[in-house]
Amino acid sequence: MTKLIKYAMTGGSAFIIEFILYARLLRSMGYIYANMTVYTVMFWFVFLVNKYWTFGQRAHFGKQLESYAVLYVLNFFITNSLLYVLVSVFAADKYIAKVAVSAVAVLWNFILYQKAVFSPNGYR
Repeated sequence: MTKLIKYAMTGGSAFIIEFILYARLLRSMGYIYANMTVYTVMFWFVFLVNKYWTFGQRAHFGKQLESYAVLYVLNFFITNSLLYVLVSVFAADKYIAKVAVSAVAVLWNFILYQKAVFSPNGYR
């Protein structure tokens, strides 16, 4: 199975979990807070599944975790900003905006994960 297929499967399962949690949290908090909470909860799931299954990396846990955390923080701010713009500025539905923002993040993250975080040649 190729890395791209594994990444799609990992991302798809992560998105389902994330979207269900997001929808539930919307009942008790605003959409930005719901997104921030879900994003934080999903950190370890996505990191560990991508590290060990998608990209098959067994070594360099600390360095990869550090790189992943930096990327995750950047994604955190970018995705929340995009979500805010779509919902508050363009009056998009909160659920549709979440799907759109997640789709955009998936595209840039595969490249960054493969080239910068989980690169087999990245840490020697």
